[in-house]
Amino acid sequence: MPITSIDSARVNRAISKSAVLKGAVWKGVRPYLLRLILLRPYLLSPNIRRLKYLMTIYPITKFVKCWPNKFASLVVASSVVFIVSIALLLPPASAAGKHPAGRAAWCHAVVAQPLPSQAIGGTVGGKPFKPDTVQWNSYSITLKQSHKRYCKVVVNMMKSQKPLCDLSFTSDTNQRPHIYVYTRNSMSEPVLEQHYTNKDGYGLKLVLLSPQTADLVPGSLSLRLPDGSFVAGKFTAGKAPRLIWDDQTFTP
Repeated sequence: MPITSIDSARVNRAISKSAVLKGAVWKGVRPYLLRLILLRPYLLSPNIRRLKYLMTIYPITKFVKCWPNKFASLVVASSVVFIVSIALLLPPASAAGKHPAGRAAWCHAVVAQPLPSQAIGGTVGGKPFKPDTVQWNSYSITLKQSHKRYCKVVVNMMKSQKPLCDLSFTSDTNQRPHIYVYTRNSMSEPVLEQHYTNKDGYGLKLVLLSPQTADLVPGSLSLRLPDGSFVAGKFTAGKAPRLIWDDQTFTP
């Protein structure tokens, strides 16, 4: 059955409206996507409040008022919200390189420095770290502080060695160890756990000597972490029991 002139006119009007609508939506969204690309260096700057910046330069209300077509207004407003959300998820400029060159050099320098002769201690999470117990098992060395704060540093060899003694290596010569750090400054807050591998750029120098007795192994280490924490000094590690229950508490 042939299409009448009326039907043809309706079809043409529908096609025309569809093309106009698509063109309007793309015309409205396209410049803001281009502006997002141009603004990306500013969005990465930690000195700019990114959300406030976007809302000041390109207020959503202005977008919506400029478009009489409700559907186009909704699409534009949704696009702006999406762009703002993506901008807030972008890492700041300081995180673009996960570990700044200066901090990486500071961590790595420990492998060439002599081990300190003083008792083990340091700073973890910006606060003093003085372990009251040091224990070893076939996989790891654990240093734990349970006075004034809970802080535990674990050097996990990721490979069993019985007994764990007569070792000498750095993070350059042995890239297997993982470092685990657990901290709690108040009993009302949860324990914060951090995990570092060699790829994270920590610096480690560790020496374990022959056992003094069946259970005591003397040693020394120097450890530097990308967040600025460090632990260094001599210790005597006792053999850890087969089963350990750590309630992660501390005394004032």
